[in-house]
Amino acid sequence: MGLINTTVIYPLLTALVLIGSARALWKDQWATTRLYLVGIGLSFGFLVGYFSIHQGFSASHINSVDRLFFAVSIAGLTAFLFHIWITRLRRYLLMPPATFIILYVLISPLLFRLQLAEAVGFILGTLLIWTASGMVWTKISHSHISNTSYVVAALGSAIIISLDGSLLIGQMAGALTAAAGGWWLLNQTQKRHEPLGKANMVFLQLLLGAILTLAYFYAEVNLIALLLIAFVPFLYPVCQRAIAISGTTAPLLQSIVTGMISSIPVLMALWLVWPEQSLY
Repeated sequence: MGLINTTVIYPLLTALVLIGSARALWKDQWATTRLYLVGIGLSFGFLVGYFSIHQGFSASHINSVDRLFFAVSIAGLTAFLFHIWITRLRRYLLMPPATFIILYVLISPLLFRLQLAEAVGFILGTLLIWTASGMVWTKISHSHISNTSYVVAALGSAIIISLDGSLLIGQMAGALTAAAGGWWLLNQTQKRHEPLGKANMVFLQLLLGAILTLAYFYAEVNLIALLLIAFVPFLYPVCQRAIAISGTTAPLLQSIVTGMISSIPVLMALWLVWPEQSLY
């Protein structure tokens, strides 16, 4: 029960309460302040889960999960700058350096053990995958479809990392899922679903990328399974087409269609890492 509380209940309730209260208190200003208030709710929701799960945080003896906290800080700053910089070129100039800094913070201890060619290859390969996936997440953030796709991807990563690598890192992915799920649940109560917005999606996709990176480099989770998770946002046109064919205009039904399609790569990844022996 303690694991469920720290991984799901605490971050979910934190995001729900903060975003729900902000929506009620600043109802008249919600249209102009939504991006900031939702971002605060998402970040606090994840951090509550993070510190509930990882109570041994230390700035002097940093381990792999400690590094995730610094990734959260960099991701939050990047999202804030992304929001206040109006020019599109400036926005997209933020992503590569932010991704590189987070990547270096996460895996710098491992780089010194590798030869130069290996280290450069790891960095460039990870940056390419992470940047491509992140750009797609950001591009589709204007649509409420991306809310469901993200929750499915984060939930899939939590299950796959827990099964194939590290329960602790899997719990971090679970806390991220719960925080994003709080916004998703609140959206289901509205007649018209609202998108996360580019800045908040930047924050969330950087965190998801950081967790997937930790899972690969520190827990040796199956690379193909992680790549399948990173592929989820590329299914956005398929989701759009399926919704158009179904003819449904109900946001909840659109979310169900999106969830079913987005879960295809997740199920493929799950098949790759599912243990041959019984889990019991």
